[in-house]
Amino acid sequence: MIEEHNRVLSPQFSYLLTPIILTTLLTCALLGYAVEILTLETLALHLSNPPSFIYVLLNTYLVNPFFYASISNFCKMVYISWYFSTVAHALEAFYFAYLCRTKLKLGWMSTLKWFSMVLMVGYFVGWRIKEMVDVQAKEEKKRMEKKAS
Repeated sequence: MIEEHNRVLSPQFSYLLTPIILTTLLTCALLGYAVEILTLETLALHLSNPPSFIYVLLNTYLVNPFFYASISNFCKMVYISWYFSTVAHALEAFYFAYLCRTKLKLGWMSTLKWFSMVLMVGYFVGWRIKEMVDVQAKEEKKRMEKKAS
């Protein structure tokens, strides 16, 4: 019975195949690549080369309107966004792992799967855990009311 409980409540890979989640994964991967692999100095150098398509795209649609024509401000925002998303996703992952272990009573493997998915994507996957916890709380409340009467 416990194995069935873990199997039903375990995350599915198909949860990651929605447009918003794929966009989130791509955004986080690009932020990580820009900060950790390219470094901000190299990123600024690449973005300031006039002949590149990326230079034209960024200066026309992103850098000029939002960052007052400053490549360095854009690079700082990339840096801040990367570290903010890393910390936010880690905190969400720990919170949802806690819910999996305490409220849903899932095993370590299922909890680890949920943890890794929330760590990658954030709340867009975690809301499924929240829904399961809410359903379980409603069922528990019904059982308690039925038992009391």
